[in-house]
Amino acid sequence: MPAVLDITALRSIVAVADQGGFHRAAEALMLSQSAVSQHVRRLEKAVGRPLVRKDGRASRFTPEGEALVGEASWPRTTTRCAGSASAIRASRWCWAPPSTPPTSCSPG
Repeated sequence: MPAVLDITALRSIVAVADQGGFHRAAEALMLSQSAVSQHVRRLEKAVGRPLVRKDGRASRFTPEGEALVGEASWPRTTTRCAGSASAIRASRWCWAPPSTPPTSCSPG
């Protein structure tokens, strides 16, 4: 069964990518930096892999993190599974609003 990822956490990780770091992402989302970090940790727990790697003061996305950001960036507000673009990713991730698990997660 694919991991269910909430939209709030996905918005945070996309903001980290768009803004170039946790601090600027937090400012853009009007959240605390620790809230953005918690969202990313929640995503990492859901997918079972690290998504971001600390490199000194900078953060770098792992290949899994880059793939997730790419899927979450288009469309950003989706509540459907990532579908036909990648059967592999579609089998692993499904987005859902916070606290609203989807009833099914079939690609397409």
